[in-house]
Amino acid sequence: MDVFDLVFGILIPVFAGLGYFLVRAGRNQDRFCTIHTKGFVTEIVRVTSRDGVTYAPVVEFTDDSGKVIRQRSSMSTNRSTVEKTCPVGTEVTVRYDPLNVSSFLIVGYDRNVFGLVGSIFIGVSLILVIVFTLIKII
Repeated sequence: MDVFDLVFGILIPVFAGLGYFLVRAGRNQDRFCTIHTKGFVTEIVRVTSRDGVTYAPVVEFTDDSGKVIRQRSSMSTNRSTVEKTCPVGTEVTVRYDPLNVSSFLIVGYDRNVFGLVGSIFIGVSLILVIVFTLIKII
């Protein structure tokens, strides 16, 4: 198996599939998080994973039933980005899923992140197709 077969047979479908999955996840999150409310960033927490250390804002808001929800955003990034976009103590707009309050978005912070990352993966796939098609032609 040469490099050309590897790229076309494995890498491009993986990148395109992952991109499609992420774009779709972003659309689903947008579709289900329909209730808007105000919340406050209460802290920025350290998130450790096998990929390294990142940081995420913790937001507190009240749902329609009056229950106070305090939860970490599902999106984490470098500390300076979080501190710049969601400083502790700031009021933020939160969109949440009325059927699953733990599924929420901080408007302006993690909205459409899945779509953005997915689009990047799809773009990389297209660039790989173009580059390797030109290489094969030459």
